[in-house]
Amino acid sequence: MGCGSSQAQELPQGSLIQSEEAEAPQGSLHQPEETVERHEPREIPSEDSRLGRNNFFCSEEDSNQNQSANGDGDLESTGNPSMTKISNEEEVNSSKDEFAVLRNDSWSKWPIRNFNKIGLNVNAGNGGGACLVQVSNSYGGGDAENTAGLFLFRCGYDSNHSGYTLIDKCHHGHFGEETAMGTTDEQGNLVIDCMFGTNHISLISNMRHHGNLSHGVVFEIPTGEDEVCVPLSVNGGSGGGAGVLLCSGWKSGANEATFMTALYLIRLGAKANKLQVKCVRGQDSWTFGFNSDGVITVKGETRSVCALYHNRDNVLTNIPVKGQAKAGRAQGGGSVLLLNNIASQSGTFLVLCSHSDGTEDSTTAALYRLSLSNGEITAETMTTNTGVAYSGSADAWNFQLNSGGLVVNGPTGQCRYGFISNLTSGSVEDITDEVVKGRVEVTADGVKGYISERADITVKRNTSILSEFKGSALEQIGDKFSFHWQPTERAEGLHLIRVFVHSKNGEIELSGSPQELVIQPKGVIYALNCCGQSYMSHSGIVYESDFNRTANYSADFSDGRQFTCLGQPKPLTSTPQIITGTHDGMLYAYHRSKPEGEHEHTFRYKISDLQNGDFHLRLHFSTTNPGSLQVNGRACADQVSVQLKKQTQWSDCYGFMAEIAVSISNNELSIEVTNSTLSAFCLLNKREHKEKIKSQTEEDEDEMERQKLSESLEPLKRTIMKKARKIVGWSQNLLVNASGESGDMSGWETDGNWNVSDGGHGTEKSFVTSFMECSKNQIVDLSLVFKEDYLDKAPAIQVSEWYREGCCGGGHYSFTAQLLGAEGNVIGEFATGRSDRLYKDNAWMQANHMFSDYGPGVRRVSITSTGQDDKYWGGHYGPFMSNAVVRVKREVVAAEGDAFVDVIQSAEQSAEGRTAKTDRIVVKLLEECKSMLVDHHQVNQEFQITDQLAHKKRELKKKYQKKREMRIFVSSTFRDFKGEREQLIKKIFPEVNH
Repeated sequence: MGCGSSQAQELPQGSLIQSEEAEAPQGSLHQPEETVERHEPREIPSEDSRLGRNNFFCSEEDSNQNQSANGDGDLESTGNPSMTKISNEEEVNSSKDEFAVLRNDSWSKWPIRNFNKIGLNVNAGNGGGACLVQVSNSYGGGDAENTAGLFLFRCGYDSNHSGYTLIDKCHHGHFGEETAMGTTDEQGNLVIDCMFGTNHISLISNMRHHGNLSHGVVFEIPTGEDEVCVPLSVNGGSGGGAGVLLCSGWKSGANEATFMTALYLIRLGAKANKLQVKCVRGQDSWTFGFNSDGVITVKGETRSVCALYHNRDNVLTNIPVKGQAKAGRAQGGGSVLLLNNIASQSGTFLVLCSHSDGTEDSTTAALYRLSLSNGEITAETMTTNTGVAYSGSADAWNFQLNSGGLVVNGPTGQCRYGFISNLTSGSVEDITDEVVKGRVEVTADGVKGYISERADITVKRNTSILSEFKGSALEQIGDKFSFHWQPTERAEGLHLIRVFVHSKNGEIELSGSPQELVIQPKGVIYALNCCGQSYMSHSGIVYESDFNRTANYSADFSDGRQFTCLGQPKPLTSTPQIITGTHDGMLYAYHRSKPEGEHEHTFRYKISDLQNGDFHLRLHFSTTNPGSLQVNGRACADQVSVQLKKQTQWSDCYGFMAEIAVSISNNELSIEVTNSTLSAFCLLNKREHKEKIKSQTEEDEDEMERQKLSESLEPLKRTIMKKARKIVGWSQNLLVNASGESGDMSGWETDGNWNVSDGGHGTEKSFVTSFMECSKNQIVDLSLVFKEDYLDKAPAIQVSEWYREGCCGGGHYSFTAQLLGAEGNVIGEFATGRSDRLYKDNAWMQANHMFSDYGPGVRRVSITSTGQDDKYWGGHYGPFMSNAVVRVKREVVAAEGDAFVDVIQSAEQSAEGRTAKTDRIVVKLLEECKSMLVDHHQVNQEFQITDQLAHKKRELKKKYQKKREMRIFVSSTFRDFKGEREQLIKKIFPEVNH
């Protein structure tokens, strides 16, 4: 035995082995355990400001213990489970000259997902970037359940573009692996969206400043034996573990030996001997188990060689190994040598390749698995990920042995390469210039930093070059070369500062860059955009993003959740420009209000390190209801509500603002709200802060610009948009209460335990299921809407519904639609069948079908959808359903060239949705452009917009109106427009001319 005398338990491929500890029965109704071991946050070295302070969420019971760690702008949950953000591993390693690989961990209680900044900026520049990401998680009572995942991550060129592909995953317990990696903060730092529990992440990168990849260890099955110990314990501790194992060996045959290679994914449990080993690629010729000491064992052919790359720094040091695995990086175009002097060896490699052919998202990344034996190389493309702007082929690389070295041939232009292997010998060729290392610090006083050797420096603000330093002009201090740029004037506002060093391989962005720089106007103490990006208002106040401070920013502004943390944002609109009552729609587009979990309805901001004194707090809301509001422990809801209700609301999308006086005596401001629509706030010293007031000349110039803009706009094609649904297209939705908009299950025949939740797919409400199998059915009588002779012509019938996983992932969904005759007989049917467990990063999916050519006799349509939580938890944790539709093709012949084919669309994309949005834009334009229609001094007397948006009524008094010319084109080609055309020409236009 290669592992000593202890007897090993063999683990069949892909199976799970564990101790005899009792588990909760799979059908039981229970709430999940929350007794998870807590990992305290590590401190971030203060010299690096890239990731801001080490902010984290805490529960009320923990707040006293953690108060000293809270930074400015911390957002906390009161008395409920919460999320803790652990610091960045690159920060820990940054003080070292070399480190092996980027690693980090994060933790949160159930059911709050947590977010992990591992130290990767996705703006890779020339050559792009490719990373192999290993993620492990444990959760539940005593970390009983665990997951492991393996991903390919692609970095974009700039502008925070990235992409990722799941390679493989495995799990034990209710939840599958559900990590999401498509998120960055405003500076482009990768934010990995992890599930609740304890998470450990490692990132193997082909970019040189992300470690030297020296963490791989190689071990070999000794001659005459068939088993060896893997230097890893079967119990990985809290967070489990995810390991990559590269295996190769010769299998004896009748005539000759066959060379075999394989790639395995190892999943470790936290405890109780929960181990799973899954063959991802190659020949599954090795078996795994563990001995009585809990050490993992691998059994295979004699002289088999394996290399382990683990996502945690807990590899056993008392298990003998053959040596350190060969790994390295290179970059360049055309043919590039990766590893020399390997012609006589045999083994296996994983190679990460990336290339760019433009800016922004013009990058591609690929992962290859190589086998080396008998002086020959074979390559297999495992997976690729390509940006939408990339014009080349994703699978663009090939490999060969040349003069005893491994050579990769890639596309023209800059490429980056990184590889890991199970070899212990060979020389890694560094054909590129030495990487210029350095660091930069950005403050309101300027930009300063140092680099490791003389090179040219460029400092940029937003897209403009602020300063350029020649390498020969840098000041040498010891073995470093420093630079310092100081502004000549105070540039108030929001800026993105980036610093680049110029090397032989192009621009390299220094550590600490990019950095968001905020310089507030005088008298602005603090300002925060509660649910949006950093934003500079019309008055010059910069409202900083709390997403960046707490690692919760997401670029997904369409459907589903914008980010999953305490106080989940609820969208007011996806088009901030239509919000009336303000020039700063970006401040009101989202507010924190009523997420899926009730424990997230109350949240608190604590801003510390403030000066004491008397100030004014400006609060922005998207409704007149401030909810329960406390400022520094004082109830302020009534005072604020009075101010909000005095403001006239022109539309259903309106920005409200209130100001209250506050006193700060302990250098801290606390704002606590429950069920509020708070969108933003700022703290002002009114004695110093002066609101920007435009002069009459500036106002006149703005009016002229608006006039030019309005005259350049194309007419709004509202008639055409309505026509898509009302005339040429389809009937209205024939279902009643299709998304729970009535707040209950009215209109549906139900079975099971249902609930109605806020938010849906383009809707205000949605249905949510529970641990029981929940079904809902609605039968639409078509004969009440259409004549029977028309129905017998079998017009097309569209049926659909949107659905997504439960708030904690998982669940099953099914959808069935039936065409019924007058007696209830089934004439046509469509059924999706029961879905697999739903884990789609909370993305909405659609079940839809179009019935056609079904023959005569249809009189009714039956819609049935079912959902069930696969975790059997008490409460409503099953799939969500929204926006169910039954439509029938109208009895109208479209004019030539007047067809509409995009019938299946969301409510936000529908004609009604577009028309409503157009109406809001019209109202806002009328409100803002009153002075363009009448004289300034007669605005209040002559012009009035009524508050009847639902009926689209606008009234314009005729007294002292200016003469303005309107040129209107009325088409004579639409046959179905005859009545409207006659009304316009014979009645409306003559009255207007009078």
